[in-house]
Amino acid sequence: MSKTADQSLVEIAGGTGFFFLGTVVVMLCGFVGRVLLARFFTQTEYGIYSLTIVLMHILVIFSMLGLHEGLPRQIAYYRGKGDEPKVSGVIGSALKMAIVAGVPVSLALFFSSDIISTKAFHDPGLSISLKIFSVAIPFFILIQMLSGVFRGFGKVKPKVYFMDVLRNGLFILLLALVIVLKLPFEGALFACSISFIITGVSFAIYTKKRAAFSMKGEGSLVFNSIDRELLLFSLPLTLVYTLNDIMQYTDTIMIGFFKTIYDVGLYNAAVPISQFVNLLASSMIFIYKPIVTGLYSQGAMIDIKQIYQSSTKWLMLLAFPIFLIIFLFPKPVIGFLFGQEYVGASPALQILALSSLSVPLLGPQGSTLMAMGKNNLLMYIAVAGAITNIILNLILVPLMGITGAAVATLVSWGGVQLINLILLYKIAGIHPFSQKLFKPMAVSLVASLAIYFVVEHFFTVTAWMLPVLAILFFIIYFVATLLTRSFDDQALNFVVAMETRTGIDLSLLKAILGRFM
Repeated sequence: MSKTADQSLVEIAGGTGFFFLGTVVVMLCGFVGRVLLARFFTQTEYGIYSLTIVLMHILVIFSMLGLHEGLPRQIAYYRGKGDEPKVSGVIGSALKMAIVAGVPVSLALFFSSDIISTKAFHDPGLSISLKIFSVAIPFFILIQMLSGVFRGFGKVKPKVYFMDVLRNGLFILLLALVIVLKLPFEGALFACSISFIITGVSFAIYTKKRAAFSMKGEGSLVFNSIDRELLLFSLPLTLVYTLNDIMQYTDTIMIGFFKTIYDVGLYNAAVPISQFVNLLASSMIFIYKPIVTGLYSQGAMIDIKQIYQSSTKWLMLLAFPIFLIIFLFPKPVIGFLFGQEYVGASPALQILALSSLSVPLLGPQGSTLMAMGKNNLLMYIAVAGAITNIILNLILVPLMGITGAAVATLVSWGGVQLINLILLYKIAGIHPFSQKLFKPMAVSLVASLAIYFVVEHFFTVTAWMLPVLAILFFIIYFVATLLTRSFDDQALNFVVAMETRTGIDLSLLKAILGRFM
């Protein structure tokens, strides 16, 4: 591996290590919030909250016009070419266009909330929730855009501090206050909306005072050449991310339309649990994309291929044991987190876990194609995936309920990931597959299944056993990777980067890796 690729891997590992801690915080806080809502309010009210969050996310993605993803790529690209004036220009343009687009969407949702709640979802109780969350949309957009700016500079800490820690921490504190004071369900909705508003304002103040970059054109409402260039690059991303959100959220919307808000609450106990499989993947991709974009601007395709394979191997090291716990023991997992009244979502949870595994298994194919500027190609794939998802949901949700929705997600989302990978291989010869990826998977799968059959036949799986089994599965995968000698020199570089960024002494781990490489 070249020195450039080696340095990039270290940078990705270091950024991923810090961002991973933030991702753990945000997922734990998200779970705490959802568990509190599920435990202290009715399942129907939890369904209202889940459906509102889904609609809000779709509208935010639409409002941002793809700029939150186009902006980091453009910043990294122009930085790679040393064009600082273009860097400052695209930052100002992106912030201006996103905020201008967000306000009308917020107003439209506020004034159409009654129609949406009664005509589309047949539940007037949804209206007040939509009104409360509509106010938070411009602030949510601001948070996303500012995160994108820092992401373009390879900085992950501001996003972790504000969007992950501050926003979720505020929500938990305000929600706890609502519960202690025994306020009605609307209080929980206000707690979530206020957390976005405070975070957005705080992030903007921090950026103004601490950012080490300028934003030429900030505040100018004149549509200029920089606006046009950024918008033309980002508009395909609007469709890509809106349609990817459709694949992620159509199931919830279809369940609300064909079934009941109660079923929405049941299904949305399974969805966040399945996302634990993607825990490291979402952390790594945040820093992976701008780094690979910079390499692409320099024509370093061999380095990108090596980074892709090494990154995928590390993603599976963490993802596969988590997947096994969720897939093999869905009822204990969902019952422990949300309560026994939600265990009916166990089959859906298993299917969604399979869907989530496609990302770490196939690697960051979409992000790599985006870094290479293949936005139109991604757009066509996303359109096909979204159409497939909608058709499958229309057929399967009325027949199979929440399990049908999960099947639709697995087929459409997994299909998109696979097509992306096939095209990435045809375009650049990049793929994640190697013996060092599959050998530890096969060995750990056999060992884990043996443990599963013993546990199922001789024990009753309780809540305290889940973390024990999770640790055991991680150990099995790690030992399998060692015994099959699937670690390489880059593994040590990853560990060194983690040690440097976190301050944790990893000397023992380095010694073990060195012995089995």
